[in-house]
Amino acid sequence: MNELRTILYKVSQATGTHTKDIQGKSRKRIFVIPRYIYCILSRRLTDSTYDEIGREISNRDHTTVMHSIQEMKNKISIND
Repeated sequence: MNELRTILYKVSQATGTHTKDIQGKSRKRIFVIPRYIYCILSRRLTDSTYDEIGREISNRDHTTVMHSIQEMKNKISIND
């Protein structure tokens, strides 16, 4: 299992969502937040590019991954 799939699996376990839901197209908050978490952890814990991370979640564009990471950073800084 590669690093990105491991992170996907761990995020799904921690958030109580299925990996398919994190990889899916739904914009429901219960799936979007784990998707954001996956993106930021993947970027910080691996040397993977935005494109590689995006491919792991249903071939999303690199800009979508960048947006996810920025959104997660914003949510973290608001809650500090």
